[in-house]
Amino acid sequence: MTPNRSATEPACAAPLLAGHLRLVGEPLCPARRDTDQVAARWLHDRAPFGLLAHDTSADPFFVHANG
Repeated sequence: MTPNRSATEPACAAPLLAGHLRLVGEPLCPARRDTDQVAARWLHDRAPFGLLAHDTSADPFFVHANG
């Protein structure tokens, strides 16, 4: 993810969804999402939890926060 991407872009949400599934073994987003864009919008606007993500640089930069 790059800092200038919109949090509702699929390219921004995809690594969050994939990483959570890989590490936790369960999807972060409800399974029934028609497109990556819908999943990204759900994560940003509708998720019933706070989500904050950062990149992997030496001085981490926050790349996603839902609201």
